[in-house]
Amino acid sequence: MVVTFHTEAERRNPCVACRRHECCEQAAPNTSAAPLADHTHTQSGASFPAGGISGATFHYPDYKETDVDVEVWIQVAESFVPVPPLECRRQPAREIVTATFTGDYSQMPSITGALGAYIAEHQLKTGPMFNIYRVSPAQNPDPSSWITDVCFPVLSR
Repeated sequence: MVVTFHTEAERRNPCVACRRHECCEQAAPNTSAAPLADHTHTQSGASFPAGGISGATFHYPDYKETDVDVEVWIQVAESFVPVPPLECRRQPAREIVTATFTGDYSQMPSITGALGAYIAEHQLKTGPMFNIYRVSPAQNPDPSSWITDVCFPVLSR
């Protein structure tokens, strides 16, 4: 695993977001954005770009098994008028600290530990962690094929 520091630009395209999985079937971390995509298309007719990304932003400082505050998002081809509880917005480019891993989500504690060490060593102040699911259970049920970017936006150095 390599921890990198760079500018994230991919989410500048519009994304649709749903906080706390209000429009999804489950409210647990590490779920795919597939229910959000289905709901978004059904409610708004929004389309999704080929190779678009999806992810989740975790709005709490520590890991939680229940009562999570998570925002699931998926890239859309163009802006649209959202139907509540959906939101449609553009995410500006920003600096992030990130690590990419392949495989199941059992690796998350070691990944977030390495990112935390990097953040502390470089005295960075960061915002809520978010994951970009490059290959998720929605695309392939085989955990050995999943590719996830674990990211922390840098607020200040």
